[in-house]
Amino acid sequence: MKTINESELNKLCEKIEKLTDRNAHTEAKIIVCKVFGYFELAILLLEINRLHNSNGWLTVELGYMRTKIHKIMLEKIRAEYGEEVYKRIRNAY
Repeated sequence: MKTINESELNKLCEKIEKLTDRNAHTEAKIIVCKVFGYFELAILLLEINRLHNSNGWLTVELGYMRTKIHKIMLEKIRAEYGEEVYKRIRNAY
């Protein structure tokens, strides 16, 4: 099982909360992916964010894709870092 420093986890959760309070949900997911090394997911989220900004809104299809990537990201965290880290990240949203 991989580990993450408690201080780093706290800072990450605070960052997620701040971003989602500003309605920057995709950006929050990108940061989480980068911290945990899920760069392939981060690249997909960056493209979703680019299209979102280009359109001026998040289309239903982009929202569905973002939700699917979010679920994959959380399941990877649960599998690699355990239930406690998974719950902390999930609850920060």
